Amino acid sequence: MNRPYEPYPPPVIQDPSKNDCTTCARSHMSCTLCTQFLATGGLTGLVAIILDYSSAATTSARRSRINFTWQIRTFWWALLGHVIGFLRFCGSESAF
Repeated sequence: MNRPYEPYPPPVIQDPSKNDCTTCARSHMSCTLCTQFLATGGLTGLVAIILDYSSAATTSARRSRINFTWQIRTFWWALLGHVIGFLRFCGSESAF
């Protein structure tokens, strides 16, 4: 009966790397830059992909790494689609 006071529920200790605000902010910034890809001639897409690669390498949270990997793959697939579309447009006789 002479036990020290223990609060209920016990305090939760969170890993700060899994709840990192800078990682979340980088992800939002990268998505915003990707949405402006066509409007800026692709410049913001390059900034976004560099930001994604650097963020994916430095983060320790699995969920964040998966998100950055998805953004990187989406960028490269979109770029491939743009190149194929451009080549098809330039290859057709009715384009000009």
